[in-house]
Amino acid sequence: QTVRALETPGGDDDRQWLTYWAMLALLTTLEQWARVLLSRVPRYYELKLLLLLFLVHSHGSERLYRVVRRHLRAALSLIGA
Repeated sequence: QTVRALETPGGDDDRQWLTYWAMLALLTTLEQWARVLLSRVPRYYELKLLLLLFLVHSHGSERLYRVVRRHLRAALSLIGA
């Protein structure tokens, strides 16, 4: 899907898939850091599957990106960067 999106004219689908991959990379990184805690969450892998489906469908990755971006900007403004 990503390669097909990059090959089509226009940028809407490009943005969706690039945002998806960026959010997946962020979640994977966070998952590696919190592996011990997440192993204690019941039905973790089922919840992870639902999250991944949400990211792909209904523009969930763009919604999550906007939330992450807002919090990141707030954190950067607190430290004066």
